Amino acid sequence: MDELILGILRDLNTEKYRVFLSPTGQATFRYKIYPDYKANRKDLQKPVHYQVLREYLKEAHKAVQGEGIEADDLLGLNLTEWGKEAILVSIDKDLNQIPGWHYNFVNKIKYHVSKEEATKYFYIQMLMGDSSDNIPGIPGIGEKKALLAIDPLKTEQEMLELVQGMYKKHHNMEVFDRNAKVLKIYGSPTFLWEPKDEQTTCEQPITKRKRGRPRKEKSTGAA
Repeated sequence: MDELILGILRDLNTEKYRVFLSPTGQATFRYKIYPDYKANRKDLQKPVHYQVLREYLKEAHKAVQGEGIEADDLLGLNLTEWGKEAILVSIDKDLNQIPGWHYNFVNKIKYHVSKEEATKYFYIQMLMGDSSDNIPGIPGIGEKKALLAIDPLKTEQEMLELVQGMYKKHHNMEVFDRNAKVLKIYGSPTFLWEPKDEQTTCEQPITKRKRGRPRKEKSTGAA
């Protein structure tokens, strides 16, 4: 664990970082909205040293545990607060909903997500759902089809109307509302189903990420 964190800090040329943990059990708002959230994981056994490692991260690395929200939400909130001075470190694509600098420590890819790209990622996620968390999306739509549907759209209103139309056809608006609340990560710029008068313009296409080591530069790392 120490070696992993030190390796990330070396990659990003920083000594400053914060570690975030999700609460254990069903202690987040998402379970209240959707009782079947992550129900497909209930029979999965945690790693043998799971709890010991959590306690070690709290003691040795001052890890912060969320209260009612998950580690992803804490990452989103902190990156939004710190802006360009921070880098969000994760391998979870869901966090592409958050504008700012990101670092995938497995592939060693550092990349920037614009506000426009972050908005598109949210609606792509709405179409796909999240099978790992037991959240159904639109039948027959995976990442490729979702990207093809959302990427050409110019405004969030267009994305909203397209996604709502698909939910009306395949589910209903109650499922749309539930999925939007569960899939959205704190710090995401999307207006969800109540768009403001001034719409986000999303003319920028989502950039493909290239593998490679990040360029060294000083930054506060969010782990």
